Amino acid sequence: MRGAEHFKVALDCFQRALNIGRELGDPVRVASRLDAIGLVFEDQGHYEEALIKYHEALQLKLQYSGPQDIARTEENIAR
Repeated sequence: MRGAEHFKVALDCFQRALNIGRELGDPVRVASRLDAIGLVFEDQGHYEEALIKYHEALQLKLQYSGPQDIARTEENIAR
């Protein structure tokens, strides 16, 4: 499997996990999966898409997560 295919597989898996988190109504898991999707986009050089996901994650983390999780997402945004 080549690099681009790995990204596609990763995005598919994280998207499924994101959907499950939403179905379960679990904002902490949703935020975590949004961060993960953002990282995949960032690794591909798709920085605008990554920032969108990071900001979505941050909004949830500000409401439902602790300072360490919030800081992790803020670091992702700052890169």
